[in-house]
Amino acid sequence: MKNKQIIILIVLSLNLWFPASAQIRILTIGDSTMAEYDVEKRSGENEMRGWVQMLAPFLSNDIELINRAKNGRSSKSFYNEIWVAGLRETLIPGDYVFIQFGHNDEKADGKDTEGVSLDKRGTAAWGQYQEYLRKYIEETRQKGAIPILFTPIVRCLMDTATNTISDIGMHNLTHLTTNATTNNYPEAMRALAIEMDVPLIDMTLLTKKIVENYGVEKARQILYAKNDNTHLRAMGGFQFADLAVKELKRQHILSDYLNTPQQLTDITKDTGSDNYENIHIPYDKGQKIQINWSPANNVIKTKDYQIETAFKSLDTIIGNGKMLITIAGGQWPSGDIDMDASRYVEFKLTAKNELYISKVQISIASVGANDMFFTALASADESFQKVYDIATMAKLKDEEPATYQSTSVIKTEKGKPFYIRIYPWSQTASANKYLQIEDVRITGLILK
Repeated sequence: MKNKQIIILIVLSLNLWFPASAQIRILTIGDSTMAEYDVEKRSGENEMRGWVQMLAPFLSNDIELINRAKNGRSSKSFYNEIWVAGLRETLIPGDYVFIQFGHNDEKADGKDTEGVSLDKRGTAAWGQYQEYLRKYIEETRQKGAIPILFTPIVRCLMDTATNTISDIGMHNLTHLTTNATTNNYPEAMRALAIEMDVPLIDMTLLTKKIVENYGVEKARQILYAKNDNTHLRAMGGFQFADLAVKELKRQHILSDYLNTPQQLTDITKDTGSDNYENIHIPYDKGQKIQINWSPANNVIKTKDYQIETAFKSLDTIIGNGKMLITIAGGQWPSGDIDMDASRYVEFKLTAKNELYISKVQISIASVGANDMFFTALASADESFQKVYDIATMAKLKDEEPATYQSTSVIKTEKGKPFYIRIYPWSQTASANKYLQIEDVRITGLILK
């Protein structure tokens, strides 16, 4: 009888520790770059989303996401206004706590502040910033939960001399001190992560790379909210969430519960719509397609689509059994440093039904030259007013094909064309230089 009582006590104890649904909970704490925004009010010209707001499609049904990030909060102000005011007490063993602060910690020019009012939210990187991050980590662990640190996402501020994100954009206030680490908030978080053995997702470095790949102007158009170098639109939130998930999986954190959802398998990202969350992909009515073709296939017709190839201010020859493309007249001009909008190879795809294009991939090389470049763009608009980058000012290697791709979702209406244009140029004037397009592949979903 005594043994039965012990077993009953153990069972009751386990029920207190684990929720009946056995769900894994993720609690996110941070600032406005993670926060939730009213979709109805913050769409169109006013579109704004936090990257955690766009995280849900990546999570399995076994995860409950609780986003408590709040606009304007620093590590200090969030702790005093929200964390100790009750949020901390909601933690249960096994919870994951995603912690991202930094943007508003910079408000006092890298100095600690006295008091806890909103105008006293600033912290010093190696002072109160680390102090409050330490509190979150220790108190999360005391509750049996698991802390994960996230460095702040970059601001879209570029150093024009180097074409890279500026120090301020990287949350390093070097303009206030001669020391490169004194006001470096991500570096202070990295150091604390090592000291306290906490997993760290370096969103600063991850988002730096993607913003620099876009370039500041395109990043502002695609990733960041209008007239805003800090906050994100839906596309930015979605792509940054994608970065976070990939890094979590790389570190084997929640790997079994993070996935590339179906709408991202065939339809990877939505840049064809102002709001990702407004897109509805009718998978039950669609069929996955993959189209492969080269410039040599001038026209391809199937029951579902037609492809046409055109050459503008370019000629073709056959060399070594392959089609090679050169400038009309055969003599490349001097002084070209960027694409000529009137000189391109065009692939035009027209589907009989509605089409969702998830990936465009191009394999391409130069022949007879190592000083040729190209830009490749896609559009569902013949005027190319709205474009999707495949490659921008990419250097070609002589007879060494390289592969470039875009994973932006592009939706085309029934019977409306989709275009890919490849714009080649040479840095120096000469003949006998060629572009060789190995193949072009399109993956997507076409309605039945």
